[in-house]
Amino acid sequence: MKRFLLRQSLLLMSTCVMASAQTGVYFHYKLSSSEGATGTVSIYFSDGNSRSETSMNIPQMSNGGFSRTSIVQKAIPDTMITLDDKAKTWSKREIRKKTDNNPDADNITVKIIGTEKLGGYTCIHSQVTQNNKVSEFWTTKDIPDYEKYAAAHQGSRYMGRGNTDAALKKAGADGFLVKTFSKDQRGVETSLELEKFEKQDVPKDKFTIPAGYTKTEAAPAGAGQGVDYSKLKDMTPEERQKFIEKMKKDNGGGN
Repeated sequence: MKRFLLRQSLLLMSTCVMASAQTGVYFHYKLSSSEGATGTVSIYFSDGNSRSETSMNIPQMSNGGFSRTSIVQKAIPDTMITLDDKAKTWSKREIRKKTDNNPDADNITVKIIGTEKLGGYTCIHSQVTQNNKVSEFWTTKDIPDYEKYAAAHQGSRYMGRGNTDAALKKAGADGFLVKTFSKDQRGVETSLELEKFEKQDVPKDKFTIPAGYTKTEAAPAGAGQGVDYSKLKDMTPEERQKFIEKMKKDNGGGN
């Protein structure tokens, strides 16, 4: 009996040590569009550092899409580092600061639709209107310390946050992003939904520039956003190739 209790105590101690070693978190989203585009956004967060890995499959592009990796380090939180794993290059650009008193948040209207259960989480379902564009958000406070992970969203332009964070918080609808849905003026629907959230011990090298990578100039902030991919079919082969090369450059690399 004593040996059994000793083994159980050692097992419990081992479990506690392993749990304490899991200093970071990993969350994974799936993205889909009514035009056929699909993708994933994987984010690693640990001790104020974040890494966002975005992979897009776009049928309208001859190369099938692109991938992008972005890093935000705790030591320089206002700077985004973008990696091009194919070209072995990296670039950086400044991230515009967002605060609770951001005046842009006053131009956003938030309507709380209600409380819903989604993916096992109790979510606040909100409708957000900005510049005549209407989006829907499902956020939860079931995940402890969700505010710490807000910086991680800056690494991916597909997270759909922008200046909405302050507006959502002002309306009492802030929380960890579980799902977002939007529809543009052409009627194209895009959704992003959380598939996995787990605590894990994230290696420190996830947040560093790999050895052997050379520095390049970053694309201007906001480049490549709001692109109408349906126009690709009307382009000449030369125009299409120029467009694809520009997209690859704007998004920090190839596929």
